Amino acid sequence: MDFGWFDKAIADTGHAAEAVAGHATRAGEEMAKAGEKGMQDINDSATGTMQALSEAGDSAFQELRKRAQDLQNTYQNETMPALQQFGDDAWKSKEEAEEYMLNFDWNNLPEATFEFVKEHPHEIALCVIGGVIIAAPGLFFMPLLGILGFTPVGPAAGV
Repeated sequence: MDFGWFDKAIADTGHAAEAVAGHATRAGEEMAKAGEKGMQDINDSATGTMQALSEAGDSAFQELRKRAQDLQNTYQNETMPALQQFGDDAWKSKEEAEEYMLNFDWNNLPEATFEFVKEHPHEIALCVIGGVIIAAPGLFFMPLLGILGFTPVGPAAGV
């Protein structure tokens, strides 16, 4: 039997393997070159990004510093004078209130009080409600919270 074809097939397979190995080697070399270029591109990109962030940070810091200075100027030139004026006005109002109380005709209190109540019933009602809320908040808020589903220990079950 002639096995020459087998020897030829083995030889051809060896040549094919050598060709594949050559192609794989060249492909590996090309990939290495591409990888080096890619790494250089990534490095250049990162450097540019860092530089841009640094410049943006400097700009943001300058803007922040300017805004802080503007706030300080507004506080010193507008807010503080307005608060000082408010305090002066409140003190003046306090003095006027003391003057009124000292010169009030206490002998006519019941008549003046009834006249005021007759002339301002809505304001008196609001004052009384406010006084009740301040003096005994439970009288107002407990029924309201109960309507909303709350109990003294928390939300009611099933609400």
